[in-house]
Amino acid sequence: MSQAGVLSNLGNIYRGQLEFKQSADYLEAALGLSREIGYKLAEGVIFSNLGMLYKDFGEYQKAWNAFEQSLAINRQLKNHMGVVDILWEFAFITLFIHEDFQSARNYAEEGLSAAQEAGDLFYETLHSYLLALSFISLEKWSEATDLFGKSIEILKKIDLQGEISYRWAGLARLYLAQGMLDQAVQQVDLILDDLDANQVDGTNPPAMLPLHTCCVVLLASNDPRFPQVLETAYHHLQNLADKILNKEMQNSFLVNVPWHRGIIELWEAERQKKSDNQP
Repeated sequence: MSQAGVLSNLGNIYRGQLEFKQSADYLEAALGLSREIGYKLAEGVIFSNLGMLYKDFGEYQKAWNAFEQSLAINRQLKNHMGVVDILWEFAFITLFIHEDFQSARNYAEEGLSAAQEAGDLFYETLHSYLLALSFISLEKWSEATDLFGKSIEILKKIDLQGEISYRWAGLARLYLAQGMLDQAVQQVDLILDDLDANQVDGTNPPAMLPLHTCCVVLLASNDPRFPQVLETAYHHLQNLADKILNKEMQNSFLVNVPWHRGIIELWEAERQKKSDNQP
């Protein structure tokens, strides 16, 4: 393996450990070496890895810029699946951060079509998921329902059960948007049962986006489990944040990532409510 490859792998390892500063340093070093030797394919991959790193801790404009660089290289090299991957990242940011739902739909539809053409089931389910979420915001209820169902079927087929909680969360959001609280709570039950079955702890933290959705749905439905689930979500979020040693990056992780910020806002509101009710 080349030195650039070693540095890139180290960067990805540190990213997985939430050591974002170290990850960025290694990835930037790997990028510099790849440029020196003119290895464009590696350059495109490293830009993508940098984009995912920036996205993880909430620096979305930096992420977008890195993804744009990766996309340009992948198009130049005619790296079909590299393009499909970046289209998913663009759909993600335009959906969750820019809240530009039509653009998110366009990116996801382009990526979905390309994934289906390539016969790549993994990317098909990824793009189906984001397309379904964009359809919720565009009030295309039946289309969203169909896509979530197809995405779950694919995940079961390719044995990626751990990703299904995101689809249950999407369905919960779909039902909540239509005022169908009982159906939304049923999806939350699936998520919480899955968390219990996997014995979530400090070494095996839950996916925060589905857990935030659980909190939102339980609050909307006046479910008595809301305070405990919120406490669990807040506890796990703070445990993750504590692993980020760089304080600026830690703050971005907590404040800029929408579902992290949402959990904190719900927790602070609940704490204020308890304070107001004290004699």
